[in-house]
Amino acid sequence: MTDLPYGLQKWLYRLAVAAIIWTLLFPMLSDHWWTRTYPDFVRSSALSADQMRSVGRAVAQYEQETGERPARLEDAVKAGDLDACNLFDEDEDVPEIDAATGRFAENPHVLYFPAVRKDDPGDLVLLCTLLLRERDDAFRVIYNDGKYAELTRRQLIQALQRTYTYLGAKIQGMPVPQTATRPAVTNTR
Repeated sequence: MTDLPYGLQKWLYRLAVAAIIWTLLFPMLSDHWWTRTYPDFVRSSALSADQMRSVGRAVAQYEQETGERPARLEDAVKAGDLDACNLFDEDEDVPEIDAATGRFAENPHVLYFPAVRKDDPGDLVLLCTLLLRERDDAFRVIYNDGKYAELTRRQLIQALQRTYTYLGAKIQGMPVPQTATRPAVTNTR
């Protein structure tokens, strides 16, 4: 180390110290440590099955009343078809809709695909949750045909890939894939 310039020695020393600190801290920061220390810890906000079904019914009701799906879920709230509390975790406060922007102060806990139309295939995802309420929970999905499903992470990825592939081809004016690839459903309560 003595043959190296002082600035490089100093930099390598700092890198070595950072590596040692990282090796000591990383196990404590990982999910494994967290779940071992706090086994009942719920990590994220997400909608319940009943809330997802309510949002799906509200989108269908809005479409029946207006002839088209809402451009945003806030539009269904403003029309009175959807209660805002169904867009956020039951244990959290519901933010107000900003009058200037017409949007909630924070994003709803559901992902909505307004580009999916009623005449598109039924196996496309219309609504889904991207966060889990609890550790071993499932991702909740409403398909374009109105069916509710609870999917594993892998199944959700497949369903979203199918939706994005279909919408991307449709937007670009390419032939759209028509094969039904709905993943096996873990629960359809």
